[in-house]
Amino acid sequence: MNRSTLGALFVGAAVIGWVVVSNVYGDIPRLRWYMPVWAGILALAEASFGVRLRARIQHRRGDERVDPIVAARALALARASGYLGAPLAGLWAGFAAYAGSQWGTLAVAKADTVVALVGAVFAAALALAGVWLEQCCRVPRDPDDDR
Repeated sequence: MNRSTLGALFVGAAVIGWVVVSNVYGDIPRLRWYMPVWAGILALAEASFGVRLRARIQHRRGDERVDPIVAARALALARASGYLGAPLAGLWAGFAAYAGSQWGTLAVAKADTVVALVGAVFAAALALAGVWLEQCCRVPRDPDDDR
């Protein structure tokens, strides 16, 4: 997964998020604290899965070998998480940027900014967990290959 692509997705989505929210902020419902939590839960689950998968691929702790289809599915999950998490973090960041600019004008903007910032952090964690899981899917180099 190319990190510059993820960065471009983040920046593009942040700009789009800011533009959209600036035009419809008065018409959307208030953000609730639980809205961004799912991304954090997925990021945590994916990171812990990556740790276990990496141990199995590197044959630590006497674990059994990884079925190739499991590794392929983990790689697909990693890519999907990266390509979902980066633009989602951008959208949350764009929302937070606009809501943060409205602190002096709207009373609800403070709470919305906090929720949007938490959403941006959790979505970025999801993207990073995808990058981590992709790294965990790599097979270690065999020292005999250098000969």
